[in-house]
Amino acid sequence: MKKNFKFSETLMHHLDNTAKISRVLGARYFDKHNEFDITYNNFLIIELLFTNPDIHQRNIARALLMGTANLSKELERMENKGLIKRKLTEKNKKMVKTVKLTKKGEEIYHTIVGDWEKFVTDLENIYTKEELKTFKEFLLRMKNKLTESIDMVIE
Repeated sequence: MKKNFKFSETLMHHLDNTAKISRVLGARYFDKHNEFDITYNNFLIIELLFTNPDIHQRNIARALLMGTANLSKELERMENKGLIKRKLTEKNKKMVKTVKLTKKGEEIYHTIVGDWEKFVTDLENIYTKEELKTFKEFLLRMKNKLTESIDMVIE
């Protein structure tokens, strides 16, 4: 161990703080725009369903780092709001829970994405295209390494 190691100066710490700020921004957006009657987590689920229409409930939980029980409760609330439909289907002789967006869920997705697009574009404009590409590649490598660590701990 380094003698002067400070976690607060590590990349992991800075990423964690940046992620927290991002989540606060998301939460504030949904607090301000309560006409959608959804949370930031609801939107993350909606986006995942929109971009991966054949995803199964277990893979949603994994993608969002949520426990299956918590996700199930969240999906039940979303289904009650008419944002999604859930059903049990057979895949490879196993029953799996599939989740699909409703028309209402898709409409909310398009509205919110439109709102966020300008903000994200303005934020990303502080970097060159090459810097963004490199930054995203670095983040993906770190995410994959951290995911491996999670899998090792879980298994």
